[in-house]
Amino acid sequence: MPFIHKEIETEFFKTNVLEEGILENFIKEGVHFDAKKAWELKKANLELANGEKYVVLLQAGYLADITKDAREAVSSSEYLMSTKAKALLVTSMGQKIMGNFYLSINKPVMKTAVFSEREKAIEWLRKQL
Repeated sequence: MPFIHKEIETEFFKTNVLEEGILENFIKEGVHFDAKKAWELKKANLELANGEKYVVLLQAGYLADITKDAREAVSSSEYLMSTKAKALLVTSMGQKIMGNFYLSINKPVMKTAVFSEREKAIEWLRKQL
């Protein structure tokens, strides 16, 4: 089954198929992103992936706040499902610190890495497919 080439947008996030097998998730600026929203995003990703395995490029907008319960949810084995890997794209030192904190404290089940360069993140994701 091929991926569905479209996007899903809510008031909290936008997700789309970047290319075959790679989904791009953007948490909107200023959003308080909790576990409920994380599961809504997961549902949207599964819809776009159309039953196929996929990897995710994730970026959070300015002042987006990803709560502890959201970090715990997305690092769990229950959240893994069809996701093979996740690249966190950071645009500030604060995001980089939080990304590395997430990796060391939450220890996500899925393969996860932090990148400051979009193209390097996408190259890494392609290798994970």
